[in-house]
Amino acid sequence: MFCPKCGADAGDANFCPKCGAKIPQQPVPSYQPMHIPLNKKGPKKKHKVWKIILVTVLGIILGTIILSIIFPASDETNSSSSSISSKVNESNSSKTSSKPVSSKLATYETKNNGTVSITVNSVDKKDSISAGLLTEYQPKAGAKILVVNLKVKNTSNEAYSFLVSNFQLYSNDGKKYSPSAMLTAKNYLNAESINPGVSISGDVGFEIPENMKPSDFTLKFQDIVSSDNNISIKLK
Repeated sequence: MFCPKCGADAGDANFCPKCGAKIPQQPVPSYQPMHIPLNKKGPKKKHKVWKIILVTVLGIILGTIILSIIFPASDETNSSSSSISSKVNESNSSKTSSKPVSSKLATYETKNNGTVSITVNSVDKKDSISAGLLTEYQPKAGAKILVVNLKVKNTSNEAYSFLVSNFQLYSNDGKKYSPSAMLTAKNYLNAESINPGVSISGDVGFEIPENMKPSDFTLKFQDIVSSDNNISIKLK
């Protein structure tokens, strides 16, 4: 510290050692520690909420299990359940019994005209016929498809050819129904040729009114060469 009057070096003294003048003292700056707030994380409320929910759910499940052990279902509840089940079974059985017996179960006599023999294996009425590649044949409005599965055997001494159009349906009142052409339908007969002693089986489909049944028709095979060789089979 220097004397303001004579300029002598007074050091830390309050008075100048040379001229005796009073040395003014400079105030010592006071230093206060800087307060840096710490980033304290608060309570994880979300975790607490999920814990509360989980505990609640577990408590409900545990309580339900305990109650089911202490208070089992009464006989009245069991009897009502069995009653409902029996009613459903009765309803299903009545529906099943009300369905007509399929004509697939009917048996037919084999007919032979000296050239071919024809046997009807089954007859069924369908809403549609699968044509492969996610397509199907649909009958016209108000109609069904009567599918006749049959076997044709060549009983002659030479190859025999026939078309699906050789088969015709005749209703009991004399109406004539021609077969539907289903070229891509699986197992359907179209234009066929069979050698002597060889047989072929397949389906022939006819569109018929939906209110008619197989027993309303007679299947006729019309020989190409001679009408005297026609074959008639009454459907069942």
